[in-house]
Amino acid sequence: MLALWTTLAILVLCGATAPDNDLFIQEYFYDTPEEVLPDTATSSKVIVLPVVLNPSHAEDYQSFMLNSTRTEDVIVFLSTSPDAMQIFKQAADRLMHDGLAPDTRFFAVPLFPSTAEDDDFDGAVFQKLHKLPSPIPDKDLHIVAQYPAKSPSRNLAIHADNAKMARSSTTENEWVSRLLVTVEAMKAPASPSKVDVDGMPAILTLGIAFYLLFVAIPRLYGNWQAWLEWIQSKRVWFLICLFVMYLSLSGAFYSIIHGAPLFYFSGSGFALMHPQSQRQFALEGLFGGMLPFATSAALLTLTHAMPRLLNPENRLHCIFMCGMTLTVTLFLEHALFTSKNRWYRVFF
Repeated sequence: MLALWTTLAILVLCGATAPDNDLFIQEYFYDTPEEVLPDTATSSKVIVLPVVLNPSHAEDYQSFMLNSTRTEDVIVFLSTSPDAMQIFKQAADRLMHDGLAPDTRFFAVPLFPSTAEDDDFDGAVFQKLHKLPSPIPDKDLHIVAQYPAKSPSRNLAIHADNAKMARSSTTENEWVSRLLVTVEAMKAPASPSKVDVDGMPAILTLGIAFYLLFVAIPRLYGNWQAWLEWIQSKRVWFLICLFVMYLSLSGAFYSIIHGAPLFYFSGSGFALMHPQSQRQFALEGLFGGMLPFATSAALLTLTHAMPRLLNPENRLHCIFMCGMTLTVTLFLEHALFTSKNRWYRVFF
């Protein structure tokens, strides 16, 4: 058992050397955006801006985007690559020249890599406007965000509902196709909510409630002693822990394959919920499954070692093995957290 926990801890530490320039910006897409109501927007003056922006356009860009009277949809491409921005500009010029994107504005916004120390330099102005984290990767960060004019509020924050990642190898023709799809999606009217007029779901719910109330619960109550013994057995809880560990490892491998960190922070701090079930299983499993399983294994080791503690010859050995089991368990939990959290890499 000690060898098992040691092997797992070594594997986790090896995973800590993963590259830091993954597309970690995705973890901030699940931040709840702050609402900026239209009555707080800037004046509605007509502002002329080029497609490719620079920090000197930041004030006019913010005024245009937060304008409560804006009637044009906006597609913004945020990138760390000037070449990628030029390709985006060429695709946007084609759409505007051919009249395929009426009432739509395109902007290519530069992102300048910075560190936490020089976060206040002028190049980070767009990063602050869109509420991107700091520091950002040195390269290969490309985000496409859309801001429909029909949105009830004005907000520049990047989140899962309005932004997607883009590849640096996207060609001009691929940009044209993608932008056309985005423009059509923003122009499409909102789908009306479907009202369920069928009474079948209500009947099914009543049937399930009737079965639970008059059949399942009385049967469970009649055999409560057998069920109680079954629930209190070690094998049941061991299997439950194994199942939760399976979910956690499945989510962990899913996150590793897709280059996404298991533990992430939103604008409000450490985030506990995630809309993707795989990553949520990883988060819940590693905290809610691995620790109880490892602690249970340590306690079982102590329980089975207690009779041998009466023998003076084996007492020191048993105490040492039980203590090592608990120590490796705590080290494993600490290693899992520090290896997946890029802001906390300090070991004891």
